[in-house]
Amino acid sequence: MTATQTTTTGTVPEPADPAEVERFLGAVASDVATAFHAASVALGDKLGLWAALAQGPATPEELGARTGCDARYLQDWLAAQYVSGYCERTADGRFRLSPAQAAVLADPSAPTYLAGAAVLAGVLYKDDTLAVDSFRTGAGVPWRAHHDDLFSGTERLFRPGYAANLVGSWIPALDGVAERLTAGATVADVGCGYGASTILLAQAYPASEFLGVDTHPASIEAARQRAVEAGVADRVRFEVAGAADYPGGGYGLVCVFDALHDMGDPVGAARHVRESLAPDGTFLLVEPMAGERLEDNVSVVGRMFYSCAPLICRPHARSEHGPYELGNQVPDSTWRELLGRAGFTRVRRATETPFNRVFEVRP
Repeated sequence: MTATQTTTTGTVPEPADPAEVERFLGAVASDVATAFHAASVALGDKLGLWAALAQGPATPEELGARTGCDARYLQDWLAAQYVSGYCERTADGRFRLSPAQAAVLADPSAPTYLAGAAVLAGVLYKDDTLAVDSFRTGAGVPWRAHHDDLFSGTERLFRPGYAANLVGSWIPALDGVAERLTAGATVADVGCGYGASTILLAQAYPASEFLGVDTHPASIEAARQRAVEAGVADRVRFEVAGAADYPGGGYGLVCVFDALHDMGDPVGAARHVRESLAPDGTFLLVEPMAGERLEDNVSVVGRMFYSCAPLICRPHARSEHGPYELGNQVPDSTWRELLGRAGFTRVRRATETPFNRVFEVRP
């Protein structure tokens, strides 16, 4: 069906099929309801409501006693969760989380945990003035200009996947890397944020030493504190540095987790990675799941990442005034081409998850 018809007086809209309008209206209304509800999911995360509800069935008053929150407000919050399918009600009218709901909403250590990611979704609304300005002017928006929830929310989105997969399946999928780290190697984690991936690796491989770098000073401060709390500060150091100028060399492993696509010059960054590797070292590149064509990305994952691309990823790349603005749905073929320009000769998708592609890259 074409969107318009041409007449002697110009172009006029083609009459819409009422049934199609009704169907699409329902789809958009559902998405708007989801956007409204996401704010309550993030609120529950920040107030500890999900973890408290996972302790057992509760009335609003009982949940208030557990959390110190007002029961009247909790009554509406619980109602929103119930009508959205995010909690259940018992025969006596209490609210509860099913085991499946608790695994997704209440346990930050679970690989299925997603409630914290709603904090990141909120940033897209909190920073809407930045987006309006960048769309109208074409200006870039650096990572540091965003609301603080971007930094914690990004970790909350990606950390469960790292905890579930990094040591258990991603490192073993790389040729000889697990053995090298077990024996003892030096590792650089570029764009480390709060240091979740760096610390997970350090805990798994006590014979190795780790450097985490990021351009955001507040994130590095948070990473240093978390390394102390995790008991690995003697083998992990965090420094403010960029992908093209982080210090050191002879690394057995260099990692970039979900960050290379954000850079204005990913080829220059990858070239520095190659130069900093030991001759037999490995570059571990983790990127969001994406297909070769737009049509291949018609999925929940595609919707999530494409929606973030013009609000976070592309504006940051533009702020760096580099030759590239990749977005976050970069095809494998593009990565092979760009990494080849940086001097790498072997690029292999070693493994994957529904959210991630894991590349083994070698000189």
